[in-house]
Amino acid sequence: MSIRVEWDNPEQTRLIMDLFKSYTWAEFHESIQDIHRRIAEVSQTVDIIVWMKVGLPEGAALTHIRGAFKTHPSNTGQMIIVSEQSPAMTFLSKRLASIVKTLFPDKGNFVFANTIEEARMIAAKTKA
Repeated sequence: MSIRVEWDNPEQTRLIMDLFKSYTWAEFHESIQDIHRRIAEVSQTVDIIVWMKVGLPEGAALTHIRGAFKTHPSNTGQMIIVSEQSPAMTFLSKRLASIVKTLFPDKGNFVFANTIEEARMIAAKTKA
């Protein structure tokens, strides 16, 4: 599997979706199902850190990403995206986030961070 999903803190208020090597859309959807299952198993709000170390697979990205947002559990918090890709990929990620936010305004808030440490700080501030 090219995507790792794991709790990022013992309180289970933060999940990391670590896209650490090239992946397929099937792997993406499998990881989303895992994230949704984990969030649904707890009662507290859970933020998701998406750590993009590689770019998106080929294909209709918006269709796949939109499908992932349709079924988010109600206790899903903010989506913090860390892009370690080129400025062009960061721009694309921000455009996709903007489109998804327009399509699903009640499905959470998108925040962008430059590093994983910054993403953790952002998540911690919202819990304080």
